[in-house]
Amino acid sequence: MFTFLRKRHDEGGTLPPPDLIEIEPTLGCNLRCVMCHVSYMNEKVKSLDLEALNRLSFIEGRHVIIGSVFEPTIHPRFNDLIGRLNANRNRIELITNGTRISKLDAPAIYDSDLSIVTFSFDGIRRDTYEQIRRNADYDKTLRNILYFRERFRERPTYFALNTTLMRKNLEETWETVDFWDQHGFDVARLIFMVVRDSNADLIRESLYPIREAAFAVLDSVAERLITEQRRISVRAGWYPFSPLRLRYPQHFDRDLVTSGNPATRVVPTLRQDYQLGPAFGMRFPCKSPFTYARILWDGGVQLCQQFVVGNLLKQSFEDIWYGARAHKVRQLLRSKMDVCNACDYYRYCIKSQEVDVTQKAYYVYDKLQPVLDRIDFERGVVN
Repeated sequence: MFTFLRKRHDEGGTLPPPDLIEIEPTLGCNLRCVMCHVSYMNEKVKSLDLEALNRLSFIEGRHVIIGSVFEPTIHPRFNDLIGRLNANRNRIELITNGTRISKLDAPAIYDSDLSIVTFSFDGIRRDTYEQIRRNADYDKTLRNILYFRERFRERPTYFALNTTLMRKNLEETWETVDFWDQHGFDVARLIFMVVRDSNADLIRESLYPIREAAFAVLDSVAERLITEQRRISVRAGWYPFSPLRLRYPQHFDRDLVTSGNPATRVVPTLRQDYQLGPAFGMRFPCKSPFTYARILWDGGVQLCQQFVVGNLLKQSFEDIWYGARAHKVRQLLRSKMDVCNACDYYRYCIKSQEVDVTQKAYYVYDKLQPVLDRIDFERGVVN
């Protein structure tokens, strides 16, 4: 428990360091996955100057998520980056596509205090995976991931799998869960694809027109998981609505399904644990401005993934956290709930356990919302 508190800039009370920090050490990725926003960006890959990490002593020991938006392991000094976080005693959640996670690429990660490791891997058959995860080598990536998992077999680190469901891989859903269960993963997160661009092929991959069939697939996965007493758990946005909840009430908890296997380990949900719920005078049920910050590839520090309040290449994290710009943002978010109501980070990340996959609006990202009723999912066009 950290006892260091500092006089708060705004109310004269005490505001501790943030509980959760996300670091995006890169802008870009080495893959061009069909459903990912990065595939539709034109920017060149950019990387964080590690000088910024010399100003993080204020958040020593705090939880750090690395790579929630872009691929962190392509940073040219990724091993040094991890080494600096290790020296700062940070507890790390790593999110990666697994293509560059070998012992040769990043030896420091094997000595880290990893609380959670999440691999993104879509589909479990080679052809499907390589069609979705363009530029990836199925066999090499799988070897990397399975080797990594074995090296942490005796540690308490949680292992999670993120797989994005679309028409191309829907029929592989149980195969995916079964495979990762056999290899000691703790949870498989089954995420319905969100259309992020008006690309015709992408729109046609949406599960919205066949959502009832997709819900049936997820129900079959849940029922088999339960009846076979599998160790792995499964999360999916459909499960809060599934009729199976009435048949197996003890196995459903919002979007989570567990089998009752005594070896099952429920992976913590850091964003929900640290960011969800009203506090610090917030009327909206999100306390992010007071418990969370995000560090960008250029050293910028954001509150709420929207507001840049300083830069670590110029200031310490402590001065940014308690600075006037951060105070102004917190005051704004206390008073103007329309900012929070329009927040996609809240909707898709912090509140991900309660997204409504039965609604059409879920299936497209923010910039396509104004033309939602004009999207022809079957033809892949916006009328």
